[in-house]
Amino acid sequence: MPYDQFYVSETDDLFINNRQIIEYDERDTILRWIDSSFYGISTCPFCNSNVMRADLDEETDDWPYLGEYVFVVECQNCGFWQSYWSGAQESPGDDEWEGHMSKLSEFPEDIPDGCIQEFAQYLKAHPNHWNEIKPSSLERLVADIFRANYQNSEVIHVGQPNDGGIDVLFIDSGKKKWLIQVKRRGSPNKTEGVSTLRNLLGVLLIKGAKYGMVVSTADHFSYWAFKTKERASTIGYTIELVDRGKLKRLIEPLLPNRQWVKLIEIRKPEWIPVLSEKMPDRRQITIEQYMQQIAAHG
Repeated sequence: MPYDQFYVSETDDLFINNRQIIEYDERDTILRWIDSSFYGISTCPFCNSNVMRADLDEETDDWPYLGEYVFVVECQNCGFWQSYWSGAQESPGDDEWEGHMSKLSEFPEDIPDGCIQEFAQYLKAHPNHWNEIKPSSLERLVADIFRANYQNSEVIHVGQPNDGGIDVLFIDSGKKKWLIQVKRRGSPNKTEGVSTLRNLLGVLLIKGAKYGMVVSTADHFSYWAFKTKERASTIGYTIELVDRGKLKRLIEPLLPNRQWVKLIEIRKPEWIPVLSEKMPDRRQITIEQYMQQIAAHG
């Protein structure tokens, strides 16, 4: 996960991403930013949500004033994080500091290989991008969402020009085969209509399958889409509908989680359990839990 690092040595040398800052004005600007914006952060710079913070300190009152201080910050919406450590000074003024802060990658319509976490975070910070993703990239993203949420399952991205109307094949832990159609809608206010469900039912009939799902970036499904889903259940077909709102929740397992642990493990590993208790796990509902809720409520 990409991040920026700053470090101030006991001799007061300042480094940003391993580059020493020597020029006075640049150094002064960075130190003032650390003292104010970095240290006093309350709002996520990615998505403007409020951030959570956990602090721990250990100080002595007698010279040589040895002590350590740690704080970690995390956004519960998009996973932005930062961490800070200072301490081990031998005399007043000889502080050593180290901080990390995550940074947000920019993405076009496509998703580069190996960047799924960064892309998920970008979607959280830029929710309108759901409707701008390249359709083939959205199919791959949906497949990754299912892989992240179902550990004991098989997920295959099928989407090809002659895929028979199926973009993703999902085989759950009970060996049920779900045929998934993925629909990218260009407007954030779009309604997914009944025609999509009718097409899916036709594919299920042709392939002799009983379980299907429509995953769409539309704002919601139409009334008649839900009525068709209900009618399909009376003749043995199970259809699930996932709109953009549900996708935003289901993407949670792909987001970075507790990245600040990396710094604390190096500087103060024994404080991790206490910090973790103060900073609860930000992960939300998984798709498996979502499907279980559907089953529980009929």
